[in-house]
Amino acid sequence: MEINAHKILSTHRISVKTNRRKNGTVDQYYSIQFTYPKRKKQQFTGKTEEEVRQKVYRYFGVSCMTFRELYEQWQTDSNLSSVEQAKARSSRYGFARYVDELGTMIAAEVTPEDILDAGKHHIESGCKTGSANTQIRNINYMYEYGIKRGFVETNPAAKVKRFRVKETQYERYYLTDRQIYEFLVACKELKEYIFAVFFICGIDMGRFIPLRWKDVDFKNYRIDVNRRMENRKSFEIVELERTEKVIIEEPIIAFDFLKMELAEQAERIGLTKKKLAKSAHFITTHPGTMHNTSIQAFADRLGDMIKRKIKADYKMSDIFYTSAIYAFKAECDLPSVASIIGYNKAIDMFRTPEKYDLFERKKKRNVNDYYDELYFGKNG
Repeated sequence: MEINAHKILSTHRISVKTNRRKNGTVDQYYSIQFTYPKRKKQQFTGKTEEEVRQKVYRYFGVSCMTFRELYEQWQTDSNLSSVEQAKARSSRYGFARYVDELGTMIAAEVTPEDILDAGKHHIESGCKTGSANTQIRNINYMYEYGIKRGFVETNPAAKVKRFRVKETQYERYYLTDRQIYEFLVACKELKEYIFAVFFICGIDMGRFIPLRWKDVDFKNYRIDVNRRMENRKSFEIVELERTEKVIIEEPIIAFDFLKMELAEQAERIGLTKKKLAKSAHFITTHPGTMHNTSIQAFADRLGDMIKRKIKADYKMSDIFYTSAIYAFKAECDLPSVASIIGYNKAIDMFRTPEKYDLFERKKKRNVNDYYDELYFGKNG
């Protein structure tokens, strides 16, 4: 049987020793004893248990770097092959939460159970099972790199059983309260106010992007939206009678972000906020210009913010789904919700509202109250 640092530390106990001096003082130290190689007794002592473990690792020639240090070394190693570099880059999406949870642990001491527990925590907080499995695979790549470079001896991720959707009750297609709060804070910090407005309003992107400042009624908290949708049928389920909906009332917090966007645009183009608010200028503009952006450019910018700037553990599709849920919570009609996520999903939302449990549709609190509690309550 191969003897290594991990094996010694798992089979031998680090004991606490007490040394009483003649002057009455008492010293306490930690110690471990084992026989290796054959018939050769080894003993290591230290002021802390951590110090003793590190001495054992050094004896076996294993690095004492932490999980975080191993990850950073993997990300910055200039000697990686193109294939290894691609694996390292792919890990950046969502890996930060694992680094936060396991980062201070000695990399060689991380167990399969530690990695599995971290995955469970992220699923419970709203991460998809598929995303958790992807990061377990990335941790596996990282440890393979660590073994190759001699930083660790074993790969704990290789023994972690992957999650399956049916094994967890936490699989969801929309953001949790924590993720919504973090997204709104990120929008404010990065001055991407318009993404927060789009997210909160629950308006189809094709109708959101052409909006102009004159469409916004700041006094009555309303946005005028040009909407056209012909009568359509959802096969076998229900005939949709489309009525023209000219005005949609939005959660008030959307107007707080709109005011921040208004102030920034007014300063950039040299207009007063009052004059810009009554103008035909587009609300959603291409960065650094006053020209209206395209749907694709808007989606690309939002996707870049999610993946690269805030390294979130959710995807663009989750943003759209959550936006549709808030249109549903704000009591928009079926065609309005369907314009965001499609009819089949929208009909399921209306038939089984209990699935969408951010708060009840027949609510004791309305959308405004929800955002006040979620964002302003935490943000002071």
